[in-house]
Amino acid sequence: MLRRSCLWRLGNYRQHSDKERDRIAQERQRRILYDHAGNVKLSGLLFLFWEEFRLPILCVAGGIVFLIGYNKLIYYLSAKEFAHEKSIDQQSEANARLSGKLKGDRYLVKPRRQLDDPDFLNIPSYAGKGVYSSKLFDDDSASTDPLFSEKRRN
Repeated sequence: MLRRSCLWRLGNYRQHSDKERDRIAQERQRRILYDHAGNVKLSGLLFLFWEEFRLPILCVAGGIVFLIGYNKLIYYLSAKEFAHEKSIDQQSEANARLSGKLKGDRYLVKPRRQLDDPDFLNIPSYAGKGVYSSKLFDDDSASTDPLFSEKRRN
């Protein structure tokens, strides 16, 4: 009786040896993995797999969720910025039309057009003439100039 109370006071009467702990863990896994007939249970297999690889699975899933969320955030912010640019563009076009400074769409350089065509080569022509046509290029009096052949003539 004295020995039992002494073990109880030390608090190690519930502890098992390493072999006993391993045997208990194997028995628990066996109960989870197999049914009474000895067949493998799929739910038990998945539970043991989850129990064994919980941390790597959670890390990979968290990384994937973070990347998807970040991607959606970038798409949302870029669409919002594009809508803001478009509204500013429409507003400036309306203001230019009201003020009389805008005679036609060919003078309006939009930010997206500038990105798509940085040299402005596809700006529409006016009355069949190119945008670069000028009376200076039609005048032949400057043909004596040594750089005449290098100038643009339309």
